[in-house]
Amino acid sequence: MEGLEDSTGMHVARIRRATLDDAPAITALTHAAYEKYIPRIGRKPQPMTADYRAIIRDEEVWVVVDPIRLIGTLVLMIKPDHILIYSIAVSPDIQMHGMGRRLLALAESQTLAHELTVVRLYTNER
Repeated sequence: MEGLEDSTGMHVARIRRATLDDAPAITALTHAAYEKYIPRIGRKPQPMTADYRAIIRDEEVWVVVDPIRLIGTLVLMIKPDHILIYSIAVSPDIQMHGMGRRLLALAESQTLAHELTVVRLYTNER
């Protein structure tokens, strides 16, 4: 678990592994974060259609929670020779404040923790 502080050093959020109880909040957050891409690609991005209960059970899922809600999530799929970032989502109202960068840093640290050296991220061609 990692604590996140605001500019005054106050503890405002923490990163932890997701539990099955987080699935509805992860689904809602992912929808909110990815819905802006629907007009661009002409359909819902794959993370919007995922079964997060199954993903939490089968993959490595991290969440960022502040005192009242889930504000970020990172889904990692551990492969024999790499880690795949399946999804990274940040609540739209706090995007552009460094949360995505912190989640990417977590992906890098987990890659090293799993003794891997490659991180992959698939995106839509548009």
